[in-house]
Amino acid sequence: MVVGVTGNTGCGKSRFARLLADLIKGHIIDVDSLAHEVLEKDGTVRNKLQRSFGTSIVTAAGSVDRSRLAAMAFTSRDRVELLNSAVWPAMLKRLESEIDRWKKEGKEIIIVDMAVLFEAKSEALFDVIIVVTSSIRNRMQRLRIYRDWSDAEIKQRMARQMDLDEKIALADIVIYNDESMDELEKKAQTTALELLGRKNP
Repeated sequence: MVVGVTGNTGCGKSRFARLLADLIKGHIIDVDSLAHEVLEKDGTVRNKLQRSFGTSIVTAAGSVDRSRLAAMAFTSRDRVELLNSAVWPAMLKRLESEIDRWKKEGKEIIIVDMAVLFEAKSEALFDVIIVVTSSIRNRMQRLRIYRDWSDAEIKQRMARQMDLDEKIALADIVIYNDESMDELEKKAQTTALELLGRKNP
């Protein structure tokens, strides 16, 4: 069973994905890490990004300056599209390869932590899709604390993401993360039991 966990920035999807993976002893794939790997190792992707955003996004050591790239990309929807069109095809190939790899290793449940699951039109890769959501107030508070982003940066990032209500409408399971960590852990336990029940009816 391949389980996708998604949600917008500040919703707590990564924390929920880790809780779930620990509870069901499943393997977790972090798609952000795969995207970073593509940026560092795929010369074709790096060249596309340089053509779109300029040579200043590449450091003297030859690696992509992700902070600078993000600052440039998130200034407009068109620039976000340029970024996505360069990175996502290679990222999705890596994701498919990782899923196949862990299936062959015998992992019965694979958890995929993927913010852009719907945006990248990757739904067909998953047996179950979980959307983690939260209020704007709580999301902004988390991003101020954990990412040290300004309110202007937070609003800019949020404006470039797919609407949460659209994601919720497409989900198999919805997790509302507006309470304590203990409550999130309880929801992870309930979800783990549900997934195990689907796996072994």
